[in-house]
Amino acid sequence: MIYLNLGSAYERKKQWSEALTSYQKAINFFPAFVRNSHPEISSIYANLALVHQQVGALDKAFEVAWEALRIKLQSSPKGSLGRADAYNLIGFLYGEMGQFDSAEVYVSLAIEELFPNVDLEKNFIKLAHPEYFRLTDINTILTSFTKLGEAFLFQGKYKKARSPYKVLISWMDQIQPRIGYEDPITDLIDEFWMSFYALQFIDWYLYTQEHDPFYLEEAFAYADKSKSLLLRQGIQSQQALSFASIPDYTLKEGQDLLTALNKAEQKLF
Repeated sequence: MIYLNLGSAYERKKQWSEALTSYQKAINFFPAFVRNSHPEISSIYANLALVHQQVGALDKAFEVAWEALRIKLQSSPKGSLGRADAYNLIGFLYGEMGQFDSAEVYVSLAIEELFPNVDLEKNFIKLAHPEYFRLTDINTILTSFTKLGEAFLFQGKYKKARSPYKVLISWMDQIQPRIGYEDPITDLIDEFWMSFYALQFIDWYLYTQEHDPFYLEEAFAYADKSKSLLLRQGIQSQQALSFASIPDYTLKEGQDLLTALNKAEQKLF
């Protein structure tokens, strides 16, 4: 569809007004009697929601995102990628509004669509096991892990936040030998690095609250792992940063955290 492709092109160039117009024309291309049920329209609504979010129109973004979810639930079978994506979109928008309790609910629903046989409340960490790993639907799955970790973290549910981030790291460790970090499928590489920093922060915080040496050891382990990844295979620091596409703000946050951990280590040992 030409209007859908135009909308995507405008969106990539951050020409939001033109993207909105093109996506609306893509919807209007469908006959009126199928606009409320056709699965392809659900995807267009999802694109519209993201553009509305980019321009700060969150109310409008929610309006079309709910419509995208309604159509997906009506037209797609349970356990499908489309349903998971639609739930993730609602969870993402709630996160943008700072309503992380609601974000948790909808991202959890997305993960339940993809892993219906896992009790997420009791056994989320099981998803780190290789038997659950799959490259199909990988971006949706990694997005779900990331957003659920964020939802827990921003609600102060630090112990619950550990599981999604640990699972995310496990999955990225399994991805890298198979396809390499330069592959387009790893567009979420920034989230991979942020998972290490999140776990360092979480475990350091839990240690300061509970004084359990387990959390201190875990914080140091993730600090060492993140540093070793940057310097792996003899790549110099600046080359590694360019290779992994780590943004400056992520690096600074990590460096600040590592400085704090190093100071704590000196005091303890």
